[in-house]
Amino acid sequence: MPKAFETLPEEFVSQTKMCDYKTPLSTMMGKIKSHGSVIVMKGKEYYGLVDDRTIASKGAIKINEKFPAGKFAKKVPMLDEATSIEKAIHYFYNSGTKALPFTEGNKIKGVIKREMMLRAILSLHLLSNYNAGYAMSSPVVAIDKDSTVAQAKSAMESHKVNKIIALSGSKVYGILAYSDIIAGFAKLTGRATTEKERTVVNKISATKVGEVCQTNVYRIDHSRPIEEAIKSMIELDISSLLVTKSDKPVGILTVKDLFELVVSSATGVQERIFISGLDARTKEYEDEIRSELEALADRVDRFGRLKTDYISLNIRSPRAKNYEMKGRLSLAKGGTISSAAFGFSIEDTLKKLTDNIYNEVRRKKEIIVTGKRGDREEPE
Repeated sequence: MPKAFETLPEEFVSQTKMCDYKTPLSTMMGKIKSHGSVIVMKGKEYYGLVDDRTIASKGAIKINEKFPAGKFAKKVPMLDEATSIEKAIHYFYNSGTKALPFTEGNKIKGVIKREMMLRAILSLHLLSNYNAGYAMSSPVVAIDKDSTVAQAKSAMESHKVNKIIALSGSKVYGILAYSDIIAGFAKLTGRATTEKERTVVNKISATKVGEVCQTNVYRIDHSRPIEEAIKSMIELDISSLLVTKSDKPVGILTVKDLFELVVSSATGVQERIFISGLDARTKEYEDEIRSELEALADRVDRFGRLKTDYISLNIRSPRAKNYEMKGRLSLAKGGTISSAAFGFSIEDTLKKLTDNIYNEVRRKKEIIVTGKRGDREEPE
């Protein structure tokens, strides 16, 4: 992909707002919504970036004026005129944010939004050989529309996903994003007293998912080209599409899925393993982690028809002696299987994760053998 190594053009840069670390987050929600992200400064120094995803990652639910914006900022890489398009996509994949700061000299000039990376992927035809089903995450996490927002939030957190499908019987009714939940709590609790805040939080928690979810769910058939999905995301200003097969939900295709596919292709995944998020404390375990993931790939390949294309793993250690792992196994035929695990040791957390993924692959194998597909996709 020689063109992917070209540097970022200046026209990719957008203006954004800046705020001080101590600025109340409740007063910044409007700017975050209108600009997508806000740069946080601490004095004259760059401190980080805040958007609805960084807020959601902190588990914020009771936002009030006492919470400074800096509490929810994430220190993300800064881009400049020397950064290649391929490297920028890599940074977006690792950061999970909607934008990244762009600097000129020592000054922050603005941000580059992830939409511009989608346009680059499209114009450079970086994913022209793939269809939607190849890169989607599966299985779909779903909940009944009559379930409460609190139950939906719990399901999202346990599965480590940012969106959940609402069902009415066996049919798709809508989709609920974690950021929607956060925004609702922030709006209603911003200026409340402690007693009122508790009342409002309880009220929202008990609200039915069907009353607050987005009922206009954008979809794409699993066999359609990924470039068609990218065009839809850009035109509709959305970050995900529900992937269907015979009108049944079989996965979700997100912007991060697209970035991951570009990154894995660009790094030449002959080894099939892509690990991100390692820090100084976890770097020493890289060989052990890679070995376990290779073993998982070998186990999956023994199924015959289901072959591992690649495995990606993101590891976080937000607190001492506590680990979070999110893994994705891409099948050469059959889409991508995602899972998450957390625990107090790398060994136990990794075992939980690999067992979860293997069991999901085995269920796919059983579907092929028995022909009982239900709502799942049968690999081609």
